[in-house]
Amino acid sequence: DLTLALKEPFRTIAHTISVPFSTSAKLIFAHVGGDNEGLLLDNVKLTQVLGEIPEKEVGVLDLSQAPEVWAREWTVLSTLLDFLGGKAGFYPEAERSGDANPNPGREGILYLHPISTEEPARLSRRITLTGPSPTLSIGVSGNRDVDGDFALVVKVNGESLGEEKIIAGAQGWQDQTFDLSAYSGKTVTIEIEARANNWYYEYVFFDYIRVDEGSVGPLPTPYKDAFRLSTGELIMGELLSFDGSSFRIKTEKGVIEK
Repeated sequence: DLTLALKEPFRTIAHTISVPFSTSAKLIFAHVGGDNEGLLLDNVKLTQVLGEIPEKEVGVLDLSQAPEVWAREWTVLSTLLDFLGGKAGFYPEAERSGDANPNPGREGILYLHPISTEEPARLSRRITLTGPSPTLSIGVSGNRDVDGDFALVVKVNGESLGEEKIIAGAQGWQDQTFDLSAYSGKTVTIEIEARANNWYYEYVFFDYIRVDEGSVGPLPTPYKDAFRLSTGELIMGELLSFDGSSFRIKTEKGVIEK
């Protein structure tokens, strides 16, 4: 705080504000009382001084222990952390958490929510696209209790890939695909934004976020690992969990538990 007398001439005041990387802040000038209330500003100048920029932005959610690989590959840059009766995070099932209630039928779900009408929930990933025709695939849903919806936006190096897509809970789970072939052979930052749309049950649910590189031949199945059950049956899938006696494997036909 700084006290200025009425008879004093204009003064140059320098003040240093330190904020974390990629953080927004408000600068407020306020008159807090005294005679002849008023505040005269001749010039306000902000000078940005960058310190060392981290190679990877620090996320607001720790997904390092998420059981599905795709969730560990992405960084959640912003989200409303506490819902009404629930919390943002990775959930093993599509189940209710307070007012957040995704559509059923899928497992391994990331729950997010825009911070405000102006600030979206954001995820980011830095990746080198080596394939000839890479694509971004997203399994996503809105809240199913009411017609909650949000606007989905994908950016590559800060540029939007087409127009925003409205994701409504009444439409169930949606599988969205975005063409990344224009960035083949480049290292890029992919950012996914979930923006508020009318600010009504704006819950965001991701079932998967996957970058497929493409190939000159047939596309490989995403389920690459082979498992032989005690019955002798051989299945292809992704191991979700194993506690020493039972396991869960995600396959093209659903999740197998033994």
